[in-house]
Parts: sequence; structure tokens; C-alpha cells
Amino acid sequence: MESCGMSLIKYILFVFNLIFAISGIGIIVAGALVLGDVGEFSHFVEGRIMAPPIVLIVAGVIVFIVAFLGCYGAIKEHYHMLIAFAAALLIIFVIELAVGIAAAVFKNDFSMAMKDTLKESMKNYTDADKFAWDNVQNKVGRPNLEHGEPMMALSIE
Repeated sequence: MESCGMSLIKYILFVFNLIFAISGIGIIVAGALVLGDVGEFSHFVEGRIMAPPIVLIVAGVIVFIVAFLGCYGAIKEHYHMLIAFAAALLIIFVIELAVGIAAAVFKNDFSMAMKDTLKESMKNYTDADKFAWDNVQNKVGRPNLEHGEPMMALSIE
């Protein structure tokens, strides 16, 4: 017979993992929305700039799977499932630490790559570039030249 305290811990672990599973689904949806939104500007962006939404989707799937392991292991009190859950949490922690450090190091590279790509597009202004820039202006908003707004709302230095 299990004590009241152990039963309470089991259900608390289940509830928290259920919340994480739902957040994993939310991360997947957010990544898909960002990928759909950024996909309109695929003419300007390189593959490495399109990677963050894909990483979001993959991270959401991983969070969902790990949370499911925790939910199932807690409810069924399955020892090996809880060990797999703990190991997955440790791996996720190490990966988050590495990604955080990499994001801090490569923050300026992303900005410079985007600026370089946009500058290059303005130099080689073809019909495809015109169509892509029209999409950007429709998405960001066209300038109101009567009120002195600049032609480009984007700062490309």
C-alpha cells in the first residue's frame, strides 16, 4: 500500500509533465507558424537563417516525447520509464546550455548574414527580386510617401 505522500508526488509529477507535453505542442505550432511566415521571404534568406523555426519544431517534438515519458512513468510507476525520463532531462539540460552559448556567440553573424543577403538582392535587382521585395513591402507595410515616410522601413546599412 502506498502512502498519501507518494501518491501526491505521483500525481504532481503527472500534472507537471502534462503541462510540459501541452507546451511541447505549443512549441511545435509556434515553429510551424514562424516557418510559414519566414517562408514568404525565402528568396532573401539562406538555409542557416531558415533553420531556427525548424529547430523549434524539433525541440517541440523532443519536449513532447520527454514529457510523455514522464507522464506515463509517473502514472504507471514504471521504474525504467522514469530512469529514461531523468536521463532525457539531463541530456536536454546539456543541449540547452550548449545552444545558449552558441546563440550568444553567433548573434551578430545572423544579423550580418541577413544584411548581406538583402544588400546583394538590391544589387542584382531582377524580376524575382522585385517580386520578393514586393512581398516584403506587403508584409511589413508600404511607406506613405505623402507623409515623408522612408522608402525602406528595414535598416540595411
